[in-house]
Amino acid sequence: MGLLALLESSIYEVAVKILNEGVEKLMSNAFLWKLTGLPQAIVMIAMALLISRFRRPLEGMWKI
Repeated sequence: MGLLALLESSIYEVAVKILNEGVEKLMSNAFLWKLTGLPQAIVMIAMALLISRFRRPLEGMWKI
């Protein structure tokens, strides 16, 4: 849960600085709000794939 909060806050701060918009304007524009969440989703999926690749599966569990 901590990783998700860290990613969310850092990605939104970077988006605010890059777009030169306030958080209020960013939240009111649905397209920009979804667009700023996209890198967070990509990083979380990549980390899940990496963790599942290197973590030893328990007996009876599936693996990728």
